[in-house]
Amino acid sequence: MMRNRPAWLAVFPLVMCEGLARGLGGCSNGSNGTTTDDGGATDAFSDVFSAEDSAPSVDSSMSDASDDAAITDAGIDAAVTGMTIVNTNGGPLQGAPGDAVPLAVVFTLSDGTTRALPAGTTVSWIAPQTVIPQNPDDAGPNSVIPDAGNQPLAFYVLNPYRTPLQPGVLFVVAQGTEADASVTVVASLADAGTLSAVVSILPAPVGDPDSGANLYLQWFNCVDCHGFSAAGTPPMLLTDGGLYLVDGAPIYSIDGTDYPYPAPGLNDVADSGNLASDPAWSAPLLGMAAQADMDNRGVALRAPMAQWTGKLDPSKTPINAQDFANIYAWLKTQTSP
Repeated sequence: MMRNRPAWLAVFPLVMCEGLARGLGGCSNGSNGTTTDDGGATDAFSDVFSAEDSAPSVDSSMSDASDDAAITDAGIDAAVTGMTIVNTNGGPLQGAPGDAVPLAVVFTLSDGTTRALPAGTTVSWIAPQTVIPQNPDDAGPNSVIPDAGNQPLAFYVLNPYRTPLQPGVLFVVAQGTEADASVTVVASLADAGTLSAVVSILPAPVGDPDSGANLYLQWFNCVDCHGFSAAGTPPMLLTDGGLYLVDGAPIYSIDGTDYPYPAPGLNDVADSGNLASDPAWSAPLLGMAAQADMDNRGVALRAPMAQWTGKLDPSKTPINAQDFANIYAWLKTQTSP
């Protein structure tokens, strides 16, 4: 008995056979297509077509015409030759500490292009690990961020306290000390097994404070919440100079709205605990925090902190590790309370 499968898997063997017939000169009922992506993907097809149905069966009542119709209905012009994992920004499978690399599983086609999987296809990212941030109103004393060691550190984030990220965003935090550093990412498709790819981990970029000043003060308007010198949001004051309190707690006006907590200080004032003055922070962790909505201990950030993943920098490319290195370098120059 055939197992229930997504509709695209029913069409998938037809398309593969059509492609093999055109490109390789034939296709037998017992053939089992395989593929390896550029990053070393595993043989996903051997999982798609397991031992019990290694010869993908098609309803024997289907004519050649109906086969062609099924392929046409699937919207496929070139034949599907496999699946692979790609960087949806269009670049290679690589990232530097501070990057958020958006990954996706796609079809590879016989004409050398790729095509998105059908809408609704379930893809689970099972390696490396997924970090779940702590509740900002009830965070424990220990960090949930994995320790960086000799090995490169990268992970996914599932943040239940903020707008969910698109699945498959890989946060790179550390390169480690090994040469040719890389991490293996593994995706699981419902009823279609797993495939993997290798993501190269590049060295952390060196920051330029002048570029960072432009990004902080103008391009991303960080100044609106964290202040011109990145000292953070001061508490609101009464006309007599006293603190404006609600239920005994100070109130902070952030970008025109009142909150019971400040936008934290980011600059390098000594003994302030601000981000740039705290050795527990770094440029890569700043990049992770801004894009994953969690701090360096894995505590979820609260509104109105914006989510920066995918926002464009002055070069019109998605914000990246170099941008965060630049901002961090500028923050290190700011020592005014």
